[in-house]
Amino acid sequence: MKTIIPLCLVALFYLPTSLYAQSRLSLSEALAKNWVQVQARSLGGYQGQVLQVLVKNLSRQVLNLEIEAGHQFKSQDQSEQDLIVTAPAFLAIGPGRQKATSLYTMCTQAKNMAPKKGSIFSLSTLATGPLLELVSRIAEKDYQNSTAQSALWSITNKLRVQEIYAEDTSMVRDLAEIVSVARDIPLSSFDFRSRPHHITAIKTSLETLLPDHISRASLKLYDQEGAILRTYFTNQKLEKGFRQWKIGANHTLGDTAVLVLKLEGDGRLLAEKEVRLGDSVLSLPTLHAETTLNYKIAEESEISAGVYDLAGNLFFVLDEHKSVRPGLHHGRFIAQTPVLPGRQYEMRVMQADEILARGPLSLETTAARLFPRQTVSGAVNVVLEEEIRGGTLAVYEADGQLKRVFHNLHRVNAGRKVFRYFFTHRKGPDAIFYIRLTDGDGRIVHEQCEGCPARK
Repeated sequence: MKTIIPLCLVALFYLPTSLYAQSRLSLSEALAKNWVQVQARSLGGYQGQVLQVLVKNLSRQVLNLEIEAGHQFKSQDQSEQDLIVTAPAFLAIGPGRQKATSLYTMCTQAKNMAPKKGSIFSLSTLATGPLLELVSRIAEKDYQNSTAQSALWSITNKLRVQEIYAEDTSMVRDLAEIVSVARDIPLSSFDFRSRPHHITAIKTSLETLLPDHISRASLKLYDQEGAILRTYFTNQKLEKGFRQWKIGANHTLGDTAVLVLKLEGDGRLLAEKEVRLGDSVLSLPTLHAETTLNYKIAEESEISAGVYDLAGNLFFVLDEHKSVRPGLHHGRFIAQTPVLPGRQYEMRVMQADEILARGPLSLETTAARLFPRQTVSGAVNVVLEEEIRGGTLAVYEADGQLKRVFHNLHRVNAGRKVFRYFFTHRKGPDAIFYIRLTDGDGRIVHEQCEGCPARK
């Protein structure tokens, strides 16, 4: 008697493995196996469903994925806060498919600004220790609120535990138990009175010009009574020039509170600003500039170079106390720095308080066309009829602009001399340059051309 096996049963043995669903898999495990790719973008704000993630399944099977509480996401904007997942999310994703979901997250850097809508984040590490314990409790009890955000900041940034309060005192005690152990602070230091909790979220910035280097600077936010509310940094070295700090000045003192941001250093107040709801970050243009300046030094000395406004305020230091030998010098300077709008800027080479050379800079510089790099080399073979003192051998562009100094000739005796030169350029195949030997008074002793048509 023949055994009849149902065709549908036979077919089961030939189902492709891609159709089998994986049992629930954590995001950590999927990442370790290189089965998923994760992209993240902010929806704006401190806490709540403020992070959208797009997960792509790179495997050949269906993934039932769990994004665990405790996963951290790092902002690509250093002035914005990083985020941590505070509630798990579940996704079923077919092979080669991708799916998006919005995650409950909270911020982990109280000193930075809240992420703006559209900010890009990258997946970072899974939290450990008290931080993981706290977000697990938040996820378990569904504490997706500003009180839990303050508790989280208390662990990540050591903010005052007095800011952890709410109408629900049992929730406050629940969170306080974890924070108390994590920071070794007694529960008696917490505020268990029943009252509404509200975070006033402020984005602001401080701009200042520092005329000197500061060896020990601090940036702090003070409340209306003069008590320190936030410390952004202390004992930090600051270079002279223009500086901007973008910060988050969030607090629980109410929307009408007026705070004071102070930059102090080396025993004096450097800058201060009142901070209030409605503040914003000053948008600054970035100066992208490249220029060349020629200057002559009579004797060995120190020079400095930097970006200045026309009033003489230093915005950016390029060189400082650079030792330079006597002679003609050709300096190429590149600056990329934020500057204040509505001003004109220039590059200066300084010897003490004397301006040796200056050249205008533009915020709207158009990049010149660059050809492939070309190398030029050769030799100047010349008979000097008399001694040269303080002379120069240099290459000049066709418009007379000095391109490079090969030799500062402090003293050269009369007679036959050979000077070799070498330089590169990206001016194209038709570029013309002049190699000039000049004496101490700038008179041309010898000149030859590179790129000029050969005379018949």
